[in-house]
Amino acid sequence: MQNNLDSNRIFASEAGNCAPIRPVSSDENLTEEAKNVSRKGEYEPLKYQPHRIWGGAKHPGLIVETPGLANVVPPPITYRPNLQHILNNKSLISAFQFERVIYAGQAHEQRLANGARAGISIGDGTGAGKTSTLAGIILDNWFQNRRKTVWFSVKTDLIEAVREEFERLGFKIPIRLINEFKPEQNILLREGIIFCTYKSLIAKSKTGERRACQIMRWLGREGIEIFDEGHRAKHAFADENGKSTQTGQAVLEIQDPLKYPEIRVVYSHMRQVKKVSY
Repeated sequence: MQNNLDSNRIFASEAGNCAPIRPVSSDENLTEEAKNVSRKGEYEPLKYQPHRIWGGAKHPGLIVETPGLANVVPPPITYRPNLQHILNNKSLISAFQFERVIYAGQAHEQRLANGARAGISIGDGTGAGKTSTLAGIILDNWFQNRRKTVWFSVKTDLIEAVREEFERLGFKIPIRLINEFKPEQNILLREGIIFCTYKSLIAKSKTGERRACQIMRWLGREGIEIFDEGHRAKHAFADENGKSTQTGQAVLEIQDPLKYPEIRVVYSHMRQVKKVSY
């Protein structure tokens, strides 16, 4: 145990691998509450219950979904996460959040037609604890020796919420702000999280060196990209007026499936679809 940590804190690099909850694989073993969602009124919001997980801490808030979503059963679980029992035993991450961690890992094990890894988009609303879910995804990868993550967000001061969340969970992972490094410099962080705003992503130095290139040099082949409030990357493609945004283009660039097929991508935002067009 390291100095400056109390008995409830451990370094993530010293933790072992284990799965805190047991996934359920078959349709026959869906939880009873998940089976009974269709018995409610047609338009009444339904309490959400993880479909294929036994155990796990109760979520501190009430999570509901529409009947339409409730009738869509998620796919069987084939992925087993690598997380510490303490997260479950001390109710630090709920079963609801564990479910998202599991499906993120499962999505990242799948391949698209072009050979790149599939990503995942998490569209939970207020009260779902998205920061806890994203921290759980990072820890699941951390215990599998994938220890570089870039966390994109809308404001630099939100880095404190991320730091506080890892402290709450009891793990100490290095977190640095991208602005601590000039665009022309290499990022001097062996492992951990680089926190970057969408505005900083499109920044350049006076001599033309780009943040996007700097970030990808550091992240490497198998890093994790988290797009918190991912709708801020809107208009990646030209709209009917022929306009696209630098931010949207940069977000596409750093997850290019041909250049970076092993990158693990996570989108997290409340609004999954704002406008449908074709």
